[in-house]
Amino acid sequence: MALVLNGSDTSAGDDAGLGYTSAEGIIITGQGSTSDVTIKNDADATVLSIPTGTQTVQLHGTRITGDFSNATIANRVAFQTSTADASTIVNVITNGTGSFSGLRVFNNSSTTNASYGTFAASGSTAVEVKSERSGSGTYRPLDFYTSGSTRVRIDASGQTMIGTTGFNTGTGHSFHPDGYYYLRRASGAAQTMMLFYNDGNAVGEIRTSTTATQYLTSSDYRLKENVDYSWDATARLKQLKPARFNFISDPDVTVDGFIAHEAQEVVPHAVTGKKDAEEMQAIDQSKLVPLLVKAMQEQQTVIEALEARISTLEGS
Repeated sequence: MALVLNGSDTSAGDDAGLGYTSAEGIIITGQGSTSDVTIKNDADATVLSIPTGTQTVQLHGTRITGDFSNATIANRVAFQTSTADASTIVNVITNGTGSFSGLRVFNNSSTTNASYGTFAASGSTAVEVKSERSGSGTYRPLDFYTSGSTRVRIDASGQTMIGTTGFNTGTGHSFHPDGYYYLRRASGAAQTMMLFYNDGNAVGEIRTSTTATQYLTSSDYRLKENVDYSWDATARLKQLKPARFNFISDPDVTVDGFIAHEAQEVVPHAVTGKKDAEEMQAIDQSKLVPLLVKAMQEQQTVIEALEARISTLEGS
């Protein structure tokens, strides 16, 4: 083996070389069977190596330390691209046929018993953000912050809170993994809980008071035209076919209602879809209220006319 020491650059033919240039500084070159360069400590343990013929740097220790917590953020150790005026992206990749890579952050200097978070990509499942633990560590909530405040929290049981950090407490949204949901606002006489828009147009809302809930549909006169008060509600109402039935999925419960496509012939705006289409039809029975009110008014007019006639006959 030849060791070359000179005041210029080393060459590819050197078995081992130590050189210097004014631009590159000290240059170390080697040609080992497994590594070109190996750095060891005084216990003969490898700390760093460069595999033969590669530009890969292998670290053999368990820690990379530096000032990552300096009070002045600009003085902390950081990753930065060497390309001028370019963005920095740190890649974490698998080796060979591996299918999982990620980053883990621990709340303890020992990784044996700690809470930790994982951001990872799995080739067989998904990109994952996880709250995990090792040993006697505990599962911590997964929080998302903006402006110094928790905006979203997923706790260890899977409950998800938006705008609050406690399930069904404070004001905000709470989703339970079993499928139910809470929406809370501060107490008030008329609180809008949810607004519905279609293509930028407000079409409805849900409001609450201290004692009740309102389900509202847009009905301002300025939204309407061709207003007609003279139609025959009773004749249309008589065309509806109320029925009693049970749903196939719930054979033990009999209910009152309508068959969607039959009602659609009378009140098409109350029914969705088409008969025998791929999507099942549905009916909004609240849309029948105007029809019922007008039919009752027409019937009341008839009743009052009959009462007047009877009164006249009885008085004659």
